[in-house]
Amino acid sequence: MTGTSRMAAQAIDIRRIGTEQQPLLIMDNALADPVAWVRLAGEAPFQSPPGGYYPGLNAPMAPSLVSPLVHRLRPAIEQAFGFPATQDVQLMGYLALATAPAYTLQPIQRVPHYDAVDQDQLSILCYLCAPKHGGTGFYRHDRTGFETIDAARQARFRVERDADYGKLKTSRHVGPWTEGYTLFEAVPADFNRLIMYRSNALHSGLLTDETLSADPETGRLTLNIFIRPTPRGNTA
Repeated sequence: MTGTSRMAAQAIDIRRIGTEQQPLLIMDNALADPVAWVRLAGEAPFQSPPGGYYPGLNAPMAPSLVSPLVHRLRPAIEQAFGFPATQDVQLMGYLALATAPAYTLQPIQRVPHYDAVDQDQLSILCYLCAPKHGGTGFYRHDRTGFETIDAARQARFRVERDADYGKLKTSRHVGPWTEGYTLFEAVPADFNRLIMYRSNALHSGLLTDETLSADPETGRLTLNIFIRPTPRGNTA
């Protein structure tokens, strides 16, 4: 695939959100040829991720495919997250399709989640779908007040989160109605919109059963990338 990582000449919106004032980076027109990624998804070997809770299918992407995009984002990453542009990083990326209807979800899939406790790890999500598929929400856990989960908070949060499962009165995807959590920021989906946030932020896709599909051309297709500092390995 060529030409998919050139950043369009668009302003980058960097926000501070929630009571913890965590950074959130938003950029439209992120990929020069997003349609090429949709075509790639049509040929990709999607499967249920082993040992994970993503409500759908994943297709791993080689670091060489996603590293040009990350490289071009590095000045903005440094500005938003204080992550030195010269720091070597390890990459992991995949394409994702949300396909699991709400009635199939486990309790842990019906509440906001975090990707990692390491606050140096960053999550990048680029929507390759229409706005109707729903964006991404950021949440505060009401019982603890936590908006991010680091190693010091993790044990307490898990206990309190599990206790909250009894509050879930309906079998629905995560949304403003999710008992025990407050939605304080939501980014609408838009084709070729990219968002970036710390991986330990409590967040969730804002899904509805009506728009779920395993077809990359019509479903909630996203490009997901995780980056973290590393002295060696795959770098960008």
